[in-house]
Amino acid sequence: MRFLTLLAFVPLALSLAPNVAPRAVSNIGAITDALSLPDTVFVNAQNKAFVCKDFQTRKENCRCRDGLIKPNGYKPGNAMPADNCRCDDSKNSVGYEETNRAGVTVLKCSCPHDGADGIYGNDQYYDYNMNRCVCQDSLVETRTGGVLSCTPPAQPSPKTGSGRRRSLKSALEQRKLDAESRAVENTLQCKASEKACQVGADWSCVEVMTSLTTCGGCAGEAVDCGALPNVSEVHCSAGQCVIDSCARGFKLVHPLSARGTTTTQAATCQPIRRLGSSYFEMQGARSL
Repeated sequence: MRFLTLLAFVPLALSLAPNVAPRAVSNIGAITDALSLPDTVFVNAQNKAFVCKDFQTRKENCRCRDGLIKPNGYKPGNAMPADNCRCDDSKNSVGYEETNRAGVTVLKCSCPHDGADGIYGNDQYYDYNMNRCVCQDSLVETRTGGVLSCTPPAQPSPKTGSGRRRSLKSALEQRKLDAESRAVENTLQCKASEKACQVGADWSCVEVMTSLTTCGGCAGEAVDCGALPNVSEVHCSAGQCVIDSCARGFKLVHPLSARGTTTTQAATCQPIRRLGSSYFEMQGARSL
């Protein structure tokens, strides 16, 4: 009733009010300015007017929009300035507005570290079902004083002593039954490009996919690419030596596969035929 009684005096107030630009007001004496913005002003029970300044409140009553929560100490019936509305999990999230393809502006909440501002990483995201920031599935969630942090899971330390020896022995038995088994590599925590090799009385992880000296396997099965004859430049790729160029007087020959295509891994350096003081390639190229 008090609000309706107030509105009854609006025409008189409007006729007496000067023609000034709309502005925010905080007392009943300036209510005419507030009513000049009917879609952005709400008059609360204490006869004070608040102007909604941004997207965070409903324009018709300055109440927090769905998805935002009211600050501590908010009393029902009081209008809230927009700056006081915030997302749930406010210690980790911020609110922003986004216009969808239909042209409708919607309210969203974002976590400071989910990459929404183009600066931070993507270790967190806002879960609208839980109304809070959560970590990506591969990360471990920790909250200290309500502040969320996401960290990689701790790697188990390799076993030592008798426990490691028992695990290694069991893994070696699996390798005997299945040559493709990586049980030994898993026990030693080798990388995908490494192979478990016996070095002396112990076992260790050896790079076999890209290493020049241990290309393709352990000692006895690996190839030392740098020791290939007549080679100038060479590298190890996917466990095989690949010749890039040959020494002077030799040419790179790519053999044909069963399908008639050349094979890079099986290429070799072949001598160039020498006739007199000139070199000729075996295919009949011009003398150098």
